[in-house]
Amino acid sequence: MANVNRVYSSLRLRRQYVLKSIFLCFLGLAMSGVFWPYRAAAEITLSKDFANEIESAGLVFNLDVLRKFKVTRVLPNKHFKYRLALKHQRIPFEVRYAIRHLNPVKGIRTEFLLEPYVSASIMNMARMEDSDPVMTGPTAFAVDDVRAEFGADWGITSMIGTRATFSKYSTGMVSVIYLQEKGVLAYSIYLFNGKASDETMQIIREIFYAMQFRRSAHDAVNVQ
Repeated sequence: MANVNRVYSSLRLRRQYVLKSIFLCFLGLAMSGVFWPYRAAAEITLSKDFANEIESAGLVFNLDVLRKFKVTRVLPNKHFKYRLALKHQRIPFEVRYAIRHLNPVKGIRTEFLLEPYVSASIMNMARMEDSDPVMTGPTAFAVDDVRAEFGADWGITSMIGTRATFSKYSTGMVSVIYLQEKGVLAYSIYLFNGKASDETMQIIREIFYAMQFRRSAHDAVNVQ
């Protein structure tokens, strides 16, 4: 009987050891991203200059909705300069942010300058086919919608096929909002490959309002 007890005790200890080993193995795989789709949220730190630029432009930048992204390198290019690039941690997807100031032209109403200026800047990002840019739109937001959703006076979206010298991704969606009081244009550029899948559109929806204009003094730049 003593021998049986010793064998049973030995088997029980071995079973506990095996179960513990399996648990630690799965835990390690989960933390490495094999079974868990996202690593721990990377800390996104804005440069002091860009944070100040956001603040002076009257913008709010919400980093909380960008927890599945990490900072990636800003690529020098002659087509369109931007200040921040974030790469998705799991799929080939990147978002870039830029701020522009639209200077008034004497004798011309600002609203007449907006679409030509913005369209030209988006065309610079788009590749050319038969001397024409691969571009759909721009499509304007309804005034009430852009005001309610972004705190802006005007906004557009456009789809483009991107220049290889601007992006390694083949497709882009560009969203631009404008606040007349500040004369500021805020660009959000979403980059991915091929047609926009359901997953891609879900990611865009999650981060679509990351950058918007401040409604009140209570809003602040969310710099982590």
